[in-house]
Amino acid sequence: MGQALLKVEHLGISFKGLRALDDVNFEIPTSGIIGLIGPNGAGKTTLFNLLTGVYTPTDGAVILDGEVISGKGMGYTVLHGISRTFQNIRLFRDMTVLDNVKVAMHHKMHYNLLESLIKTRRYWAEEEQADREALELLEVFGLREKADMPASGLSYGQQRKLEIARALAASPKLLLLDEPAAGMNNTETRDLMETIAFIRQKFGIAILLIEHDMPLVMGVCERIVVLDYGRVIANGTPDEVRADPRVIGAYLGG
Repeated sequence: MGQALLKVEHLGISFKGLRALDDVNFEIPTSGIIGLIGPNGAGKTTLFNLLTGVYTPTDGAVILDGEVISGKGMGYTVLHGISRTFQNIRLFRDMTVLDNVKVAMHHKMHYNLLESLIKTRRYWAEEEQADREALELLEVFGLREKADMPASGLSYGQQRKLEIARALAASPKLLLLDEPAAGMNNTETRDLMETIAFIRQKFGIAILLIEHDMPLVMGVCERIVVLDYGRVIANGTPDEVRADPRVIGAYLGG
């Protein structure tokens, strides 16, 4: 699947003496689709928060493209190529669909406050470029015709797609998806599987996916990392993970 884009090395974090993650190691190859599964409370969201700079690890490191990014904050992480969605959709519900995507492009804008107030040539040029890029993303997700409506007017599945489009607007190298199928029906989940595969093909980025929907994980991921009580208990192909006795005992069941 290619060389490693992201390396997680001996990563661990403690909260007031409670060890939430311990000695976590895995890699994400360039353009790879990796699943992250495990029981509730296994540490999956904590790991996402470490990868995105929300938390600073107690020990170990997160390395992106050869650079240690752990402990440098969320802004640094986004600027250097990691973007995410959330388990609970976090859209600006009263803003338009288009503006929800454009808000993720702020780091690409170079005009200052005065230029925005007096509407200089650079302001209009950058805004028009942002509009074009945002509309292209909405076209990819079948949302272009809804660009001017408030995000609250979208269906649940469309809101999920809009959140993914917004994450992609930051031009990431690695996209983290936190339970994107939560609340979806079977038709929406099948559509999501196709969307994830298309994103990798269209944008050439790597994807790390937290998900409890096993058909989705097994159907779209090339490798799967399994967490239990904050430690990696398995890391392999879907077939290897499905047959691993530790994974069956801890998560999949008999």
